[in-house]
Amino acid sequence: MSQVIRQRWQYFGTVQGVGFRVTVQRLASGFPVHGFVRNNHDGSVTVEVQGETSTVNFFRSAITREVGFRVEESTSTTIPVLDLPENGLGFRIQF
Repeated sequence: MSQVIRQRWQYFGTVQGVGFRVTVQRLASGFPVHGFVRNNHDGSVTVEVQGETSTVNFFRSAITREVGFRVEESTSTTIPVLDLPENGLGFRIQF
């Protein structure tokens, strides 16, 4: 069994007003992950995601392969894993 991790990614560039959050949520629906995506006041977008290490890595790769966005910079921080119920998977747009 793979280790469960939680990461926070922050994307900078042309990532607001171009469907980035909706695209990330759509991509997440194809992965067994939990988390959210939200716009930040500084024009960046934050993604928090929890799942098995390999799944989280594949999900991030899927985001970077998407076209229509200009990501100029991104950061990645590992954060504490949340204790989720068995059916706790879900990914949403946070307002």
